[in-house]
Amino acid sequence: MVAVKWDLISGYVEQVFKTNGNITRAEVFALAEMNNASDDVLDALDAIGSRVFTSPSTVQSYLTAQGYVV
Repeated sequence: MVAVKWDLISGYVEQVFKTNGNITRAEVFALAEMNNASDDVLDALDAIGSRVFTSPSTVQSYLTAQGYVV
């Protein structure tokens, strides 16, 4: 696992949040895949798992604490 910079995934997270009002792995992962995100980015987003987040900052905090984002 390689930690990725938040800037590489924040756009996906923020776009899903603006559209849905929450953030789920399925939505963010699909968006990143459509945009040909790197495997490292996809791995970081995959770590969201079955959780539902209510803000981009909570996603960032969670992924940082898990070591997926720097």
